[in-house]
Amino acid sequence: MPPLLVIIYYLMSRSSYQSPDWYQYILLFLLSSIGFGIMGYLINDWADIKENSLQQRPNFMGSIPAMWRYVLTLPAIAVAVVPWYFLLFDKIVIALLSIQILCYLVYSFYPFRIKERGMAGLLLDAIYAHVLPAVLVIYAFSQLGHVDLTMGFLGCGILLCYLAVVGVRNIIMHQQKDFEDDKNAGTKTFVVSSGLRKTNVL
Repeated sequence: MPPLLVIIYYLMSRSSYQSPDWYQYILLFLLSSIGFGIMGYLINDWADIKENSLQQRPNFMGSIPAMWRYVLTLPAIAVAVVPWYFLLFDKIVIALLSIQILCYLVYSFYPFRIKERGMAGLLLDAIYAHVLPAVLVIYAFSQLGHVDLTMGFLGCGILLCYLAVVGVRNIIMHQQKDFEDDKNAGTKTFVVSSGLRKTNVL
């Protein structure tokens, strides 16, 4: 969240469009972010019911009836998406939001479950957790603020590469923390497949 807010503040400072709606835009963005956070948690928990059972770890979605999983997840998706209708809801925003939700699903659920496909799992996690949100914010708020990014492509590229590296680092650290539980449950994350010692060297 902090890097995304920094991007928004920077675009606000670059904007010559003196709109009284900036604070409203930020509040709507924060609401959407909360929705995406809840949605990501619920989807990941839902997909990990079997693995968490083998790990003997608590799983919220596994503790409620199947119908309630939909009852909770669908409103979270609505909270994530609806604020963009009041922010910016063109074809590019719709495409980015759709890709974001799709990434959650293919990362967590079978038959895809990219989280268990080694390096692909690391990259996809970094993309949906860091890179895609940044692309969405850069595009949407530059449009809202009438900011011309023609001369800023290099800077945007460097920023997105940095966020990708940070994202990969974060997910590796998370998988290192869960190494024993994932190994016992047969969850083949990058760290489990590569081994804890080799990953620590990397």
